[in-house]
Amino acid sequence: MQLRAGAVDVWAEHWSIELVHQQPSIGRIAFDDTDAWHPALVDAVLAHEHDASMAEPKAGGHRRIEDLDDWGLPEAELICLRALKMCRALMNTPHVHLRAAGALVVREGQAVPVTEPDDHVAQLTYVLAGHAPLQFQAPKLDMPPFVPGALASVGSLFAYPGSLVPSLPYLHQPEPAVLLQFGFAR
Repeated sequence: MQLRAGAVDVWAEHWSIELVHQQPSIGRIAFDDTDAWHPALVDAVLAHEHDASMAEPKAGGHRRIEDLDDWGLPEAELICLRALKMCRALMNTPHVHLRAAGALVVREGQAVPVTEPDDHVAQLTYVLAGHAPLQFQAPKLDMPPFVPGALASVGSLFAYPGSLVPSLPYLHQPEPAVLLQFGFAR
């Protein structure tokens, strides 16, 4: 793809998906070309953070900015294509499509609480900026959350079943955590 910073591979041959949790399965990939496209995408997300037509406050104080896939920004299109590629690879089928794409901005003193899962067959969460102490939980199952720890670094994309819910504890840091979320349907 052609971006402002130059041409970028949608999916480079040397990238591989690692399984970071077995039951339920959670896959992860870490992109190594983020310098070429993160700055423009972070700027766009933060510019929309208080746009009432796109963003809304959520429980826990964070903000969700909707329709990332419709922003007309090549950097947003790039991560949407990468999320779709990863979801199709992990599910071993081309018969899934992107149903929802959005951004979360979580600032100091805010959290992303556990909620009921959306009606998606699979979900992906991408760490775009900041320290994001992610947790993945199954609200309807009696099991401890999966905490990826240092694996949840900037440039990491996690794929997991639609029955899991990502959350963040209250942040105690000056820089915001910026996450991108994708939901898929068959």
